[in-house]
Amino acid sequence: MAYYDLKCHSLLVPMILNNNQYYVPFHLHTIKNASLNQEKNTAYLRVNFHTPLAYGKDIVVPNLEHIKQTMFIKELTLKSETGGHNL
Repeated sequence: MAYYDLKCHSLLVPMILNNNQYYVPFHLHTIKNASLNQEKNTAYLRVNFHTPLAYGKDIVVPNLEHIKQTMFIKELTLKSETGGHNL
């Protein structure tokens, strides 16, 4: 189940690593757009993120050339089989 932290303006997404569940925060400014689709009892929350190649003229991209193994998440899809209430 994903949560939105109103105080920190962050989307907390659950991720499992070595059988432990962690919540990874994504700040509101890193999210480009989000959509919620429902099909019967299944709901999908798709989140698209800003990436360095997708920025427009008015957004400043930090210089990350010094970090050789930088990775970016372009999109993320969360699925709930109990409807959209538990995303």
